[in-house]
Amino acid sequence: MSTTVTLDDDIAVLLKEELRGRDGTLNQTVNVLLREMLLARRVSKNLKPFEVRSRAMGRSGFDYDNIPALLEQIEGPSHR
Repeated sequence: MSTTVTLDDDIAVLLKEELRGRDGTLNQTVNVLLREMLLARRVSKNLKPFEVRSRAMGRSGFDYDNIPALLEQIEGPSHR
């Protein structure tokens, strides 16, 4: 399939940089990069979203509402 595509200037610069590190033509490089991106998006859509499950940690004996007192309790009076 033959298609004309107009690249934004920043994309053209990135593509030229990519071409320097690869063997192959512009067409081959564009096809490889598009294939990688499109397949990666397809895989990422199928991934289960990361979920953090909270759980009770119990009482630690520390008061996290008063940071200076917490530092003194953990590090002693010379924490300053």
